[in-house]
Amino acid sequence: MHPFLRTYRDGHVERLVPATFVPASEAPGASGVATRDVVIDPATGVSVRLFLSISAVVSTGKRLPLVVYFHGGAFCTGSAFSEVFHRYAASMSARAGAVVVSVEYRLAPEHPVPAAYDDAWVALRWAASRSDPWLAYHAHPTTMFLAGDSAGANIAHAMAARVAASAEDGIDIEGMVLLHPFFWGTERLPFETDRHDDGPLFSPEFVDTLWPFLTAGAAGNDDPRINPPAEHVASLPCRRALVAVASKDVVRDRGRRYAALLRRGRLRREVTLVESQGTDHGFHLYRPECASAVALMDRVAEFVNGCRSAAAVVPPPLETTPEPDLEMAGTTTQSSSSRALSTRKRPHLPLIICPKCFRHTVYEREVKTDEHGNRGRIFFTCPARKRDGNGSCDFWEWEEGYVQELEKLRGTMDPQENERPGGSEVEVQAGKKKRNGERDISADISALVRIGREIVFLLKYLVLCWLVVFICLVYHVLMTME
Repeated sequence: MHPFLRTYRDGHVERLVPATFVPASEAPGASGVATRDVVIDPATGVSVRLFLSISAVVSTGKRLPLVVYFHGGAFCTGSAFSEVFHRYAASMSARAGAVVVSVEYRLAPEHPVPAAYDDAWVALRWAASRSDPWLAYHAHPTTMFLAGDSAGANIAHAMAARVAASAEDGIDIEGMVLLHPFFWGTERLPFETDRHDDGPLFSPEFVDTLWPFLTAGAAGNDDPRINPPAEHVASLPCRRALVAVASKDVVRDRGRRYAALLRRGRLRREVTLVESQGTDHGFHLYRPECASAVALMDRVAEFVNGCRSAAAVVPPPLETTPEPDLEMAGTTTQSSSSRALSTRKRPHLPLIICPKCFRHTVYEREVKTDEHGNRGRIFFTCPARKRDGNGSCDFWEWEEGYVQELEKLRGTMDPQENERPGGSEVEVQAGKKKRNGERDISADISALVRIGREIVFLLKYLVLCWLVVFICLVYHVLMTME
């Protein structure tokens, strides 16, 4: 099965496609995306990698579209944890402003098809339940997309078909994103019979051998899973679909045919066909910076955001969160200048996802006690924080510290804002001037506070000196009277 793998007589399988695995990180990087791995079924190894766009959570203040993504690799290679698919899912999360669930499923030939379908179904039901905190807090309850490339696009189609057949409650599919979908059949379509000087990456003869191999000889190329009938495609339960094909790809005509069948359905769904000229199968994964790949990602992001009717993210009810006390309020005595700043009219600060646990939205509270002079001060804390210190998160900041957290996050978001399509250079420069002006004002306020503190210190010193002089005079008068 070159170029994917080599099988030996003893059953050993050697995968020839090199893969570099990258770990998940709950700390968002320059892209503003946090990642986390979840094992769904330890028995089969079904797991997912979650991608959460912290930048989108902060900038929109709303729940995000949910994208369940299945990686490609001809059902026999690839991983949700490999660098190439991690990079693509993270880019999709950042560019589309979405929560992405990238599924790790079992591969053939060790686990022949339908193992991949079964694993994908388990992962889809788990994602639809939104039992994970990231999904419960940040994924929109009715806006879910199925997405995949190559074999992953085939799996996305199969999951939509299974939803239609099972009438599974709680799985509502807004749309599908199928990139270079892997479909085939015994009857050749026009592009599959033509001979080209610059031929496709995979020959039709090679693709002919794939499906029988992946199913361990149990099915041929007219299997409805690889060559879906028109009535199956037309009845899929999605309102919108984006199908992307590459002009030099051997399965190009299969994708075109699939998009045409989707349009014939009774649902009058919105179907978008995107064809990248001069490209071949999976080019967007291995050359993500090329113009065609960037344009394709723009179309995907635009398609996902076309549904953006997201509801605002609502923090947990206040009665379920801890009340501030001496331990939460800290032990630092508040100065008169700080108290004046906290009690005057303040600008509204956005409530962001907790920068420590990345699971809950922080909330704003006001100190109600008089201890340490902190009454009226504003602080921000994670709902998972407990008074006794046994909570699952310990994030807590005074208003000044919270502003610093926002500045850190803004620093990771600025590069993306500058690269945002449609933003002119004048707009970018204006944004920079505005932020610089805000920083200048903050610096002026800090300088005034320092000067005020020095003046207060001098006044205290003068009062103390006058008090000493007064005591000396009184003592002298008393001694004279004696």
